[in-house]
Amino acid sequence: MPVRMLIAEVCRLQGHDVVEAGTGAQAIELATSAHPDLCLIDWVLPDISGTDVIRELRRQGVASPMIM
Repeated sequence: MPVRMLIAEVCRLQGHDVVEAGTGAQAIELATSAHPDLCLIDWVLPDISGTDVIRELRRQGVASPMIM
């Protein structure tokens, strides 16, 4: 099981709503539409880096806390 899915499952078991993305592009799309309370972002993604995801989210006005 990928670490992303394991973390998501643990969060769900704690009662949190979770939205997952497997790529940076998906993360940007979901974060701009879902307005999450927190974003957990990997450094290495298949399409763009995690730092580029954060830059783009901030550029688009996403103010959620972000953890890499």
